[in-house]
Amino acid sequence: MCMAMTGTPEGLQALLSKSGYEHFNWYEIQKSISACALCASIWEATEHDDWESGPQGVTRKPICVSATLENEPSAGFPSGGQHPLHGIQLRSLVVMIPGDDRTIHEEELYLVTAENDPASKYISGRLGSKGLSAAEIKAIHTWLKAKGISGRGDSLPQLPRRVIGISADEPTPCCLYQSQDGERAEYATLSYCWGTGAQQLTTTSSNLTDHLTALPSGLGRTILDAIHVCRKIGMRFLWVDALCIIQDDDDDKIDQIARMGSIYKCSTLTIVAACAEKVTDGFLRSDPFRSEAYTSMAPPPALPHFELPVFIDESTFGTTYLRFENLDRTYASDEPLFKRGWTFQELMLSPRALIFDSRHITVKSPGFAFEPLVETHVTFQTECPELPAAVFDRREDKSDVHTTKKSNIYDQHRIWSQIIQEYSGRNLTFFTDRLPALAGVAAELARVWDDIYLAGLWRRTLVQHLAWHISPRGSPAWDGLSED
Repeated sequence: MCMAMTGTPEGLQALLSKSGYEHFNWYEIQKSISACALCASIWEATEHDDWESGPQGVTRKPICVSATLENEPSAGFPSGGQHPLHGIQLRSLVVMIPGDDRTIHEEELYLVTAENDPASKYISGRLGSKGLSAAEIKAIHTWLKAKGISGRGDSLPQLPRRVIGISADEPTPCCLYQSQDGERAEYATLSYCWGTGAQQLTTTSSNLTDHLTALPSGLGRTILDAIHVCRKIGMRFLWVDALCIIQDDDDDKIDQIARMGSIYKCSTLTIVAACAEKVTDGFLRSDPFRSEAYTSMAPPPALPHFELPVFIDESTFGTTYLRFENLDRTYASDEPLFKRGWTFQELMLSPRALIFDSRHITVKSPGFAFEPLVETHVTFQTECPELPAAVFDRREDKSDVHTTKKSNIYDQHRIWSQIIQEYSGRNLTFFTDRLPALAGVAAELARVWDDIYLAGLWRRTLVQHLAWHISPRGSPAWDGLSED
């Protein structure tokens, strides 16, 4: 029944009709839920709603499904030998439950398909892709030129102490590169989850010399994917903490961790492996529905969960995926990286970020909202607040970065409260990391705000940070003290 809805000419014509496509009734759909995931989801979404009923029980009227269109045909619906969707693109399916006179219940199923699928001619929504296609590579270069590199000023950033040197040729092994004092070049940083247990491969005092010659095989999939991204976009250097910090050298660790805020802030871009739970997972998936990583875990809520055939002609069928979520709803907090404490400041301090989530590639730029690299069926939103623009000012003379020494106390309190609220919801392997994992953000804000950081609080807004009150039950959430 579900497959015929979009997989036959008759089903498509019924979807476009005034009465809609007749599906199962209340009794029939309960028999099909064990064999059809879409029927099961429709039943789960509607079983407790007000179906029309009377002395004989629930009505036997069928569920009706109708289509919403992205572009209405100017000359009426096609007829004759034309395809039922000729000149039309479907946006969603509306599932209408037979209700009593007072109730009209609807569930909307949003449709998406792959860019290269035959159904793309008739379905407006697009699946995200993370296979680094030619179109995506071109979009990355366009983004960097329009919102990134062109606004960096004349001077190149100073290279961190060590970076991974990446050759243009795929077979050529990478090596650790020890930069010279004051050496400047474009470089990328990687923000990712290490995962439980030890890294597969790290730089230590014993293998540093070998790594400066060539990095061995056995790098984690996430790191290999990041190297692949750098090769594709022509980035010569990549900073990865596990390899660019000597992990058994306490002096080097203390020094480099103290510089991490600056390392991310000055990078050309940060590659964010949002969907990878551990370093062995990787984040480049051209087909998220059939990858091993996808089938081994529950899909994020914003991913389409069901697929149906789309009739093209007697010998050709496309595929459309369906989901219940609204187009504008996103689930950034469900991504593994957005649950970790250390990765919070890495994203906040990155002026440009290339984010690989479970669905598509998203970009973040200073002063711009998160937006998909290539337009797809979801947008990317996060509660993570924006740092003041002055944080990313790259002038050598930082003395006049803050325009007003006595900055707005209320704004300062509000920004820091938002930061702490987001940060405190994340996980840390070691509780003692709670201040160090935010130290980079604090150092930058201390410079911009011209204020003194007091172990999680600020001198100028100390009263606002410490004040509290009890709200009456049912009252709106308190927004903090007013400026006065």
